[in-house]
Amino acid sequence: MAMNSEYDVRVIDALRRLLRILCRGMANYALDSHRWLTELDDPRCEALTNLLADRERYAKLIAEKLDAAGETLDVGAYPLEFSAANDLGLDYLYEVVQQSQREDMAVVSQCVADLTSWPELKDLSEEILGNMQGHVELLAKNVTGY
Repeated sequence: MAMNSEYDVRVIDALRRLLRILCRGMANYALDSHRWLTELDDPRCEALTNLLADRERYAKLIAEKLDAAGETLDVGAYPLEFSAANDLGLDYLYEVVQQSQREDMAVVSQCVADLTSWPELKDLSEEILGNMQGHVELLAKNVTGY
């Protein structure tokens, strides 16, 4: 860990967890491994594409913070258990993404708590958490409204 900044180890760890969630979550995997989803005329696919766009935007902001701190940007590989979703159809895959999004929110919530001493980073992580909650609601709406 480079620590060429004023951030302490706890802050760097929280930023790394945020970056990993934003870059290697199930929603990311679903669209990376199921490229055909982006070509379907289905509101669920549009919701997933929008979710991924927001994750990418926030990942860039977190990466910039880590880079400014002199940290190496390494999000690692997708979790091996995600490969179990390779053969899923859209209906079940969508449910898996929704559940994973809720689980990711728990991790982001912990990051918010870990960043309380850094208002700018805490505000950003709270924004990410709120955005994720909005996507959970939108994903649920698309299931019930489809």
